[in-house]
Amino acid sequence: MIPHRWRWSFADRRRCDVKRAPAIQTTDPSTLPDADLLGSTFPAFRPTIAEPDTPGWRELCAAPVREALISLDVQGFLRPQEALKLYEISYYTSGDALELGSAWGLSTMIIACAKRDAQRPGRVVSVAMLPEHHRATDQALRRHGLRDRATLLLGDADAVLPWLIKRRRRFGFAFVDHDHGLPATRIAVDALSQLLIPGGLALFHDFNDARHATGEYGIYPAVASGIVAGTFRMIDLCGSAALIERHHG
Repeated sequence: MIPHRWRWSFADRRRCDVKRAPAIQTTDPSTLPDADLLGSTFPAFRPTIAEPDTPGWRELCAAPVREALISLDVQGFLRPQEALKLYEISYYTSGDALELGSAWGLSTMIIACAKRDAQRPGRVVSVAMLPEHHRATDQALRRHGLRDRATLLLGDADAVLPWLIKRRRRFGFAFVDHDHGLPATRIAVDALSQLLIPGGLALFHDFNDARHATGEYGIYPAVASGIVAGTFRMIDLCGSAALIERHHG
């Protein structure tokens, strides 16, 4: 069997690094929410940069919603405001985007669609640990004609992230929705301090979730530690997701 690192190198041969982050229009960045209030409300979408004027954006805006989740032809668990945020940031961020945890490919498809609609170089580098998720994501992208806008890496994010750092990869945007535990999320936050360019954005799904109260989730404390340390700043709370920015400088 070919070692994963050689498969990753082959898959990532068409890299497109980014050097400059997009200008953020949000003038009143959010503060960290109270941990005791996580999951009590799910804020609506508000533009961080601007609302794109594309068919893909309009399709997302008009998509049906079932039990608070957007309903498309790819399985997944995204609130409509989270899907819009994924598309918006991906559309305006040049170069490749990073995704940790593709599941069945819903978020991957949205990011890839935004990259295509932006009509400039850039792909989604998506990491999935389970072979069935890797296959499902590949199939979803092919059905939608978006396979050329994605690099799919099969492996544990804890191993892929150091490999990406060693390759000196640089991203302007990352979507994190893999292991929801504290240790894995801390590894992701630490890695993004090197993988994101200054001003780069990261969207952490399920940050605003009541399951933190039971200790089942550890996303909130991991992200909060990066903000308290001064590496990142809180930009917005959108649905269950936290949008943070790597500090400039």
